[in-house]
Order: sequence, then structure tokens, then C-alpha cells
Amino acid sequence: MEVSLALCVVAAVCALAVNIRAAEILLVFPLPMKSHYYTLLPLINSLADKGHHVTSYSSLPFGPHLNITEHLFDYDLPAKLGKKDMTKMGTSVTLLMEIHDMGYQSALSFFKTKQFRELMKSTRKYDALITVNIIQEYLAALQHKFNTTNIEILPHANSPVICLLNGIPFNPSYYVDVKLPYTDRMVFMERLHNTYNVLVSWFVTYFIIIRRMANIADQYIRYPNWEYRPPLERLIMNKSLILVNGHHVLNYPYPLPPHVRDIAGISIRPNQPLPKNIEDFITSWPNGVIVLSWGSAVTGSMADSAKTDKILLSAFAELKYGVLFKNVKYLFCTKQIARLDNYLTNNIIIPSHKNVKVFLTHGGYNSIVETTHYGVPVVLTPFFMDQRKNARKLIEVKVGVQLLPENLTKESLIWAINEVAANHRYKDAAIKRSEMFRDRPMSPAQEAVYWIEYVIRHGDVLRPASTEMSFFQLLLLDVMAFSVLI
Repeated sequence: MEVSLALCVVAAVCALAVNIRAAEILLVFPLPMKSHYYTLLPLINSLADKGHHVTSYSSLPFGPHLNITEHLFDYDLPAKLGKKDMTKMGTSVTLLMEIHDMGYQSALSFFKTKQFRELMKSTRKYDALITVNIIQEYLAALQHKFNTTNIEILPHANSPVICLLNGIPFNPSYYVDVKLPYTDRMVFMERLHNTYNVLVSWFVTYFIIIRRMANIADQYIRYPNWEYRPPLERLIMNKSLILVNGHHVLNYPYPLPPHVRDIAGISIRPNQPLPKNIEDFITSWPNGVIVLSWGSAVTGSMADSAKTDKILLSAFAELKYGVLFKNVKYLFCTKQIARLDNYLTNNIIIPSHKNVKVFLTHGGYNSIVETTHYGVPVVLTPFFMDQRKNARKLIEVKVGVQLLPENLTKESLIWAINEVAANHRYKDAAIKRSEMFRDRPMSPAQEAVYWIEYVIRHGDVLRPASTEMSFFQLLLLDVMAFSVLI
């Protein structure tokens, strides 16, 4: 009897301890960008599984889950943004401003929702605020309203703008701008081009983008004492923890401050049985299958046109492989070609099956994560933004070949697929990268949850002083000027 009573007391104490450790977390994620969503979704569910309560303001669902309270709202990007030719957006200032305009217009739409008004009226206390500030920099103002630990999720850390705004060192001598197809070992002209892009990006960000975002934050994000809010750029850099969808196998080895942690691979789900019709289709092709996906964001004349898909169909007809595809507008199903969209969840691109021989991809970051995790060689057709840089990395490590979309022909596609599928050196290199990528002490979700709990317990102890320094202080420009003057 006494033993049973003691066990009950211990159980009650343990249960109380679990409840004490449970945190109240606020997630604000208004922009419906699925590439960002697929990083957030498993993280939020992992936090909820650990007993933390998450309150979500988003246009995309994170539940159902007992520990997730959702404030969902209907949200569409302005019509003009949905009509952009993403394959012809450029690589410099034009691209930067186009992407910023998407964030700016989406912010104005978010401010009109009932859920945003509820958020502004909320007086609830939270232990942490989670946001994705890329092209949503105005969200940093919310950390002042709720006076809580701020945690940032980054879909990658290859942009000089992202690094500048988050206190991450970015040396253009070896740190490549996300918009350029270079490696970390650049020759002089590449370093010159890279440095020019970095400086222009910094200038445009500081003197145009941040000012526009600060203006709308001051106009709409108002609450008692908002007038005493620090400048937006200071709030943006005031992150206790930054979780990056990155890894040295995917990018290059770069120095990172202690408040920045890589969690690439968090979107990979444990292997699950494939639907029977997809399993049967894959196994019915003795030579294997090709998986084709150009991502949900790639739209435009070089990607989803009838001309491009005619090239794809004519090339596939002369190959000995089956084809599984998703996110390709004009392709249709045949005995050789099957659609994946209706059978796999959106954040699964490559079926986990040994008979998948080649991944034909645009080189989007989530696609690179999957092909690296599963060890599948690639044929790359990069269109815009980071895709050419990602492709250059994979070519450098010899896991595939590249075809420029503007030069895509039936003959070049047949050659590329046969070259990668028949040559074992590509598969061997892909498997080696997969082993390096998977070799870690804990899963990405476990690591992300651990560091979130760490900063909730201990506060803002990981962030270096560099995040609070001005640009001229960080680069010692004031010291250099003083030295020259004396």
C-alpha cells in the first residue's frame, strides 16, 4: 500500500513537471509559400507532440492536433503576382525587388483579415514567437508587442540579405550570393561579380526594402506603447535562435554563430508504404523509373508551356524507363507516364524506392534536400533564384548533369537521362552524399525542438554581439577611418 502511494506521488510529480515544462508558443506565418511551410509543418507538430501548446495564425493548416490552436484565414496572393513568369525574373536587383513586392503585397492582404485584428488585440502571454521573416520582415515588430523570445525559421542561409538581417557573417570572397551559379572557390572575376551583387543587395535592402516594411509595420502593427518600438532593422536582428533549412552537404561549410542551427532534412518523413498503384507502377518497369518535378513555384514560358511538355513527351517515348511526375502542367498520363500529385502528400517529391533511377528536377532547395537524403542522382534544369547555384553544387560533386532550360531539346534530354541512369558513378556519388547527410547525432526535428526548449529555458544567451552592431562597426570602418585620419 505504501509502495503504491509512493508511486502515485512520483507519477503526479512527474506529470506536474511535464506541465511546467510545456511552453506557450505563438506562430505567425501569413504568406502561403509551400517551400517554407514544409519546413515549418514537421517542426510545429514535433513541438506539439512534446506537449508544448502552439497558437497558429496562418493561411495554411498545421493541425489537427490537441496542442495546436489554429486561426486560419483565407489568403490569396494578388492576381498580378500569380501571373509572373518565374523563369524570366532575372538574377539581381530586379529579382530582389520582384520577390520583395510579393511580400509587401501579401502583407497588405494579411492586414485586412479578421485574424490579424484579433492578433493585435490579444494580450495573451507567450514563451516564444516563431516567424519566417523572409519577405515578411514586418513580422519582427510582433516580438515587441508580445515581449517574448523570438525564433526565426529560414528556408536557407545563402542570401546576403538574410545573413545581413540576422547577424550571420557573409564574406563574399567565399560565401556565394544565392542568385549566382558559383562555388565557394571563385576565381577573381567571379568574386568581383559576387561582391558587386552582395553590395547592391545590401544597399537595396537597407535603403528600400526595410524602409518600406518599417512604414507598413508602423501603419498597421499598432498596440499600446507601439510608439516606443525599436527600429525594425534592430528587431529583425534580435533573434534568440535561428533555425536554418541548411547543411554543409547541401551548401558549403560556412562559419555560423551559436544562435544559428542547421535543421535540413526536417521535412523528410519516415518511409511509409507507397499506394499500391504507385508501387505496382514502379516495380513494373524492369529498368526503373524517372521522377520529374519542377516545383510548385516554377511557372512561366520555359517551364509550363505546351512546347516544353511536348519535348518531354517525345523524349520519354524513346526511353526504356517509366515516368512519375508532379507539378507539370501539360503532361498527361499514359502507360509509361503516371501522375504523383494525387497519391503522395505535397511535401514528398521522390518516392522512397530502390527502382527510382533518376530525378529530373529544377533544383529547388526542397528537391535538393530529398534527392540528397535518398541518394538519387539527378538531371537538373534550373530556372531562377537559387536553382542555378544548387545545380552547380550538385554538378561539382558529380551526382548529375545539367541542362539549361533555354537549350532543352528532345535529344539533349534523352542523352542526359541515359547518361545519369546508366553510369554508376553518379549513383555512387549520390549514396556517399546521402550517408554524410544522414550521419548526425539526432534527427533534425529533435535538434530543432531541443534548441527551442533551450532558449525558452535559458533566454537570449546564444546570440553574439555582432547582431547588435551597426554595419560600420561590424566591418571596423570607423576604426579604419580613424587610422587613416591620424
